[in-house]
Amino acid sequence: MVTPPVAPTHYFVGHEKQSPTVIRHPRVAASGSGSVGGTVERRFGDFSGIGEIEAVTVDDELGFIYYADEAAGIHQWHADPDAPGAERELAPFATNGYKQDREGLAIYSTGAGTGFIVSVDQLPDDSIVHLYKREGEPGRLIMMNSRAKNFLIADWRGIESAGTASNTK
Repeated sequence: MVTPPVAPTHYFVGHEKQSPTVIRHPRVAASGSGSVGGTVERRFGDFSGIGEIEAVTVDDELGFIYYADEAAGIHQWHADPDAPGAERELAPFATNGYKQDREGLAIYSTGAGTGFIVSVDQLPDDSIVHLYKREGEPGRLIMMNSRAKNFLIADWRGIESAGTASNTK
């Protein structure tokens, strides 16, 4: 869910795994009768057409949406549909350096306005974690093991103490 800083408005973010316009962004509002409804405010995003969109994450603190196109990279857009320039992509990145699919995304905060976008390159027998500098809010590192079909929940302190991010945005 996205909450713009200047208005008491809420948006949900959803994605269509194999659609050329991948992100749905409905505005959510109370109906007055105790129920909640929504209207799609915008549809946006690009998709390579190879694989699918596996991960979407929102940096509500700084107002960005990130999504991972398995074969093409990570895309950054304004989270607020009313922000200047919200109709165009801000920054495609992570377009190389992956051996297979960009599967997971998380946001990890290291302090006010600082942190990393964490992305997982999911391989058949292993996974590689890529870190990109960004400003954002906290997240957890959760990865799926493709072969065993189980999940790993990592303690970020162990990852952070192993070294600094060498693959940065």
